[in-house]
Amino acid sequence: MALFALVLFLVIGVGSGAILRAITHHSTAWTVLGALFGFAGAFLGAAFARLVTIPDLARLDVSGRALPIASSLCGAILLVVWCITAQVMVSRRAA
Repeated sequence: MALFALVLFLVIGVGSGAILRAITHHSTAWTVLGALFGFAGAFLGAAFARLVTIPDLARLDVSGRALPIASSLCGAILLVVWCITAQVMVSRRAA
């Protein structure tokens, strides 16, 4: 995996973390957690798209390698939504 791909996944992850913090209105720790989930989701989304050979709607060509942007975003969004859902379920049990 190219360094640029990791940086791209990290940018997607940080953006997901910022969205998670904006939705939940929690501390900076949730931003870091959201960024980690977003990074993992972006990486897993790209790996899953390559595994099942899903054609990517948006890709970025860098040094002859295609980086799947759409599948990375989908993976990041799915994991961040899962994180929000898990947090809501835990807070409902505590109340």
